[in-house]
Amino acid sequence: MVTLLAGLTLFFSAHFYSAFRARNPEREFPQRIGRSLYRAGYSLIAAAGLAAICFGFAETRAMPPLYTTPHWARYGAYVLMLPALSVIAAAYLPNGYLKGRLRHPMLIGIGLWSAGHLMTGANLPKFLIFGSFLAFSLVDFVAASKREAETRVPHRPPLARLDFVAVGVGAIAYGLVLVWLHRALLGIDLMADLMAA
Repeated sequence: MVTLLAGLTLFFSAHFYSAFRARNPEREFPQRIGRSLYRAGYSLIAAAGLAAICFGFAETRAMPPLYTTPHWARYGAYVLMLPALSVIAAAYLPNGYLKGRLRHPMLIGIGLWSAGHLMTGANLPKFLIFGSFLAFSLVDFVAASKREAETRVPHRPPLARLDFVAVGVGAIAYGLVLVWLHRALLGIDLMADLMAA
């Protein structure tokens, strides 16, 4: 559990600092040390935290459940994952209608992903991981919306075709996770789990 907690602390310390740091150019820490150095340090800390979260979860995944949910809730989790992956894809594309309307699709996708995993029941480590991601997505959505209102950066006209691309990429990612990636990375066969649910 120590590894998991250390990983969560590292990962979310970097992300919360990024969410709430001063945006005044004269006071900005990234400006003082150089943006390249800041990004490299930020990425290293976040990657180290994520690696520790993964190792910590592997060490503690056999812990007894903290709570259980009805069987039907598992289907809800599978349903949430497709829009979650689609809006995450939209976050990395130029401005489509999805990205413009949702404003912060990455955070919404992370929130859906976290909520979906919590719907399937959890032991303490799983609850800490997905509960932390869900809480961060909500808090950072509010902080990012406030920053956006203050800066009022103009947006380019949205392109509808990019929404189709985002949904297509999300569907392909969903299929890969369902059939292969989740089992390969975590040893959990989602197809077998879905059939048994």
